[in-house]
Amino acid sequence: MQSALNSLPLKQPLDASLVSLREIIGTAFNGSDYWAGLAAGWLESGFPLDAELVAQIDAGVSSKQWEQNTRHRLYRLARRFGRS
Repeated sequence: MQSALNSLPLKQPLDASLVSLREIIGTAFNGSDYWAGLAAGWLESGFPLDAELVAQIDAGVSSKQWEQNTRHRLYRLARRFGRS
């Protein structure tokens, strides 16, 4: 992860130990469809879901906050979490 952070065009370097990927995903759900789509990809790649993230997904899906394709991807992930 540190190499990914180093590749960002930041004015000062960012230490990976100070970054919470879970918070990034949670924040992405409050943003644009672009960010929600990225978060969906991270979750599809294996980042673990929890009940709070599922609640954020459910709220976004219900309010039609994102484009249909993104909503469907996130809905499937949230339902899969509910079955486990």
